Amino acid sequence: MDKCQQQLVAILKSSLFDSKLRDFSLSKRQWEQVYKLSKRGGVTAIAYNAICKLPQEYRPEQGLFIRWTSRYHNSIERFTKRKNAYNALCRVIEAQNLQGIVFKGLTISNLYPVPELREFGDIDIFLYGDYDENEDKLHDGGLTSQHPSKRHSHIRINNVLIENHHHILFNHNSTDHLLDIWLREQGSQSTEKIGAFNVLPPLAKAVQFIMHTGHHFTGNDCNIRIRTITDWAMFIRQNNFDYAELREKIAPAGAANLLDALTLTVNDWFQCVPEEMLAHIPPMNKGLLSLFEKAVFDKNFQRKDEKNFFKRMFGHLRKSIVYVRLKQIKLKY
Repeated sequence: MDKCQQQLVAILKSSLFDSKLRDFSLSKRQWEQVYKLSKRGGVTAIAYNAICKLPQEYRPEQGLFIRWTSRYHNSIERFTKRKNAYNALCRVIEAQNLQGIVFKGLTISNLYPVPELREFGDIDIFLYGDYDENEDKLHDGGLTSQHPSKRHSHIRINNVLIENHHHILFNHNSTDHLLDIWLREQGSQSTEKIGAFNVLPPLAKAVQFIMHTGHHFTGNDCNIRIRTITDWAMFIRQNNFDYAELREKIAPAGAANLLDALTLTVNDWFQCVPEEMLAHIPPMNKGLLSLFEKAVFDKNFQRKDEKNFFKRMFGHLRKSIVYVRLKQIKLKY
């Protein structure tokens, strides 16, 4: 990591784990870079919480500090807006006698010392029972939805997006499907709730997080950010699941290495991983860990892969055109 990245990690550690910031001195240009990194990583509000504790002489220059303050308050307002939309959704769920699970962003924010500081976009839910019947009941309750994909519908409450999922995981293969069934069973048996919705138990919540992170990390967008690391740090901070059991649960899906890389990165950044967790992690190549860290910070990390992706898509399109053309020729004869 370069100096700006190291200082951002130190800021996040101070905010999340109450550590002291020492030898803290950044130039105007470096502060701008730290701000950009925090904004790109989805952790501006978390970082701001620690910056406010710095002595005046160590803080960013006034113009940047005002921008940072504005973004911080916008994050708090967005969180409040999403909570209000969620409460309105819960009233409809209770009135229509529906049952379901809320997962991802909203539930992860509750792991943080100050939930309002954890930025998230949409609200993700899964409803038990027949999907189409549930959609009709939501409509009867005054909600309207669109179906932009096969994975979920879009419901908007006061311009807050709510995704009603067909499944909890993406279900790309039989392993994902079996994990998805297990997650639904775990959710139905959970005693923890947020409003009208059940919350996945700690182990199931960790499984969902790792599997979802793996889906995005291996995708062409490489959508893994600094917030992914702080999220996993908060899972570990709670320390209410068995690491060996988690590893065993996701190993058939090929996600154990990602779990270990996340955990070792969290330990490198925040030194918060218990020894009993580290004991379950096999030796990992330091070069791979450096590559993983590079993916977290560098927005252009997978640009080459994206180019290859478009080449592949163009190749598939060309093959399709040739196939259709050959089929037309064959039909003529």
